[in-house]
Amino acid sequence: MLPLPNTFLRLILFTYAVKGSERSSDTPALGVVDIKNFGPIEKGKLEILPLTVITGPNNSGKSYAALLIRSVFASMRPNRMSFGRDTIQAVSNHVSKLFDSNKSSIVLDHNITSKIIDSAVSGYGKRVATDIERSFSTRLETMIRIGSKTCTIQAKTDHLDSKIRFLSNRPSCMDNINHKIQQVRLALDPDSQISRVAYSAPESVLSIKIPGPSPQSDSLEVIKLIVEFVTGRKVFYLPAARSGILQGYKSISAGIVRKAPYMGLKDAEIPNMSGVISDFIGDLIEITHDRGHFYNLASELETEILKGQIKIKHGGSNIPEIKYAHKRRYMPMRLSSSTVSELAPLILYLKHKVDENSILIIEEPESHLHPGNQSILARFLVRLIRRGLVVVITTHSPFMLEQLNNLIQAGSMSNSKRKNLNGFMKDDFITQDEVAAYVFEPSSRGHVIRRVPISTTDGIPTDEFNEVIDTLYQECMTIEDNKDRD
Repeated sequence: MLPLPNTFLRLILFTYAVKGSERSSDTPALGVVDIKNFGPIEKGKLEILPLTVITGPNNSGKSYAALLIRSVFASMRPNRMSFGRDTIQAVSNHVSKLFDSNKSSIVLDHNITSKIIDSAVSGYGKRVATDIERSFSTRLETMIRIGSKTCTIQAKTDHLDSKIRFLSNRPSCMDNINHKIQQVRLALDPDSQISRVAYSAPESVLSIKIPGPSPQSDSLEVIKLIVEFVTGRKVFYLPAARSGILQGYKSISAGIVRKAPYMGLKDAEIPNMSGVISDFIGDLIEITHDRGHFYNLASELETEILKGQIKIKHGGSNIPEIKYAHKRRYMPMRLSSSTVSELAPLILYLKHKVDENSILIIEEPESHLHPGNQSILARFLVRLIRRGLVVVITTHSPFMLEQLNNLIQAGSMSNSKRKNLNGFMKDDFITQDEVAAYVFEPSSRGHVIRRVPISTTDGIPTDEFNEVIDTLYQECMTIEDNKDRD
């Protein structure tokens, strides 16, 4: 991982607090990322909802924003955590007291709660800064917009309010993080699993139901659940170049392994690549046959679009090979169609990697897909959201947007009326409040992020694409008017 720069960095973290969404909606935002002077982006705010759609022209900063969203949310989860025996024993004592008493619940000591949460969020700012460097494979100072001396990133969730500032002339790092979860309540529930968690926002009370009695193991699970609740969801990222990487990941990894013994002995350059690309290659190398939460839904997508299956095959090497199975034939990715190689990474992640309640960021999911298949894919993305996944996409596709607009309109209908829609399944809808859409527009200093209004009648506006269609129409009419006539 790249080290933090000795200059060009000032990192300020303000409060760690319970805050409400800035919207009046039934669907709470997962978080808000406010950006100033980051890469080509002059300014803008992104509210992350179950479906977040990012559009705009090329080179406007869409990928910068997507990668930044990844860094902000991925960095909330600490890489490693360890707790002393005193903390584990203190939690264990509370669990034992719960089962030894006649009470249905007991409140975890506030000092213990603070110690667990402070350990979880400690160093969050440094983790964000380091992950930005790693994701972009460059120094932080190069991420400040040209012509500006300051880059500011604010991230807000229900449990985190942070401000990260990079300055060119004041290198320093300051952490000031305070949590405001008032209580962690342990509740006895023999019929539940210990993974069940409930949170009451107005009272800032986190309730964990445990079956017990197993004080030592339950105490570790309680600590784990507190940390996971505070630090958010896992984040998965599918880069725009995924189909090409999928076809060559074995050669890339084999080449790096061959050069590894010569590092430090002679010139043996390893190709530079961004963190998301190296993570993607690592995921492909380490992928297993274990079935994930979305395995069945991914299989439906295979059947409907690919008419076959994406298979993991282990041969003579330790690196698995990804193949396309069709009518009992197995074809390598290089011999498969562009549609297969483009959708294969998404299918593999959904089958074997992505957990429920994760965040999945996809750059240009429509790449190499026929408009009809783009429409099908849009439906599947919405079905994933209905089952708990948070999806962020960047897109240039009017077909994707039009299909999403149909599903937004379906979301405004009652369940009984939706059943009458021909070709619609029960999960083929999304409500207006579950979608946030943004367009990146040029400004005098870069690009600004503008949130576009979403209505139940029109869905996501497609003005950007309509302007192109109008221009093409005007060109067509001009050509028609000036044709030579016999």
